[in-house]
Amino acid sequence: MTPVLVFNNDAANLPDQIITLYGTSPYFTTDQKYSAGTAHSIGTFDRTGFKSGDLAVVANTGSGAPASADCKLVEITDDSSAADPKTLSFNVGSYPHYYQLGNVLPSRFNDAAGLGASFPSGKVFSLGPLPHRNVWTVASGVLGKQDDLLASPYFPIAEGVIDMKAEYGYDADNDKVVAATEWSRALVPPVDWSRIRAIRVALLVRSRNFEKPGVVNSAEQNWSAPNPQWHKDGGVTPVNFVMHNVDGTADSFVAGDADPNNWRNYRYTVYEKVFPLRNVIWGQ
Repeated sequence: MTPVLVFNNDAANLPDQIITLYGTSPYFTTDQKYSAGTAHSIGTFDRTGFKSGDLAVVANTGSGAPASADCKLVEITDDSSAADPKTLSFNVGSYPHYYQLGNVLPSRFNDAAGLGASFPSGKVFSLGPLPHRNVWTVASGVLGKQDDLLASPYFPIAEGVIDMKAEYGYDADNDKVVAATEWSRALVPPVDWSRIRAIRVALLVRSRNFEKPGVVNSAEQNWSAPNPQWHKDGGVTPVNFVMHNVDGTADSFVAGDADPNNWRNYRYTVYEKVFPLRNVIWGQ
């Protein structure tokens, strides 16, 4: 239940992996307090904006420390009780789906056990009817994503991408600004995820054309010059990408080796961008 995760693969000299999570509710409701319930229902203070078909996260009060609450993913199956306008139900079985014009559809995420005894009170968070948890990866020269919440197949986005690096913009002092010293490749627990204001991403893209080395000076077309770089620490520190042979094996060539498997005989472009986490910022 984090807005973004960066899996640092520096130890294996492989591209990073980025996971993003976001909801799709058409309403402005994001969270609501609850204080009573059963295994398959909760009593909220106000259920406005929660509809049958929404996925929601029920979280107990926890200890107050970041990430200390127990959470349960549920699918809301009933918000229609006129006699009790505060109850949300998440039963097992089929139900009238609000977003599918009342068509009866089976619940996908509810189980017979429901909520346990550790959920007497807390908050419920709406994720809307079709939240996404996209896993962004680079493999075999292709950038793609897969939604592991919906178990969707891998979807290729762009060819020619051979590496991806990312870092968090973590507002450690909570002054609403990410300073140059507050960019990090990894976060030290306990993490307050509401302080992640942005992530910085660098993509390394390689051309398809093999550039043959010059005859007079065999090293003159070392197009790496000498290594493509990306900028860590919010753009302050230039860092080399770890390069591999074109087929993905460990680098086994030097400048001037006229071999199509030599990464030095290709042109490279580095695309870098900072992505503000707008919902995290606006939610505060």
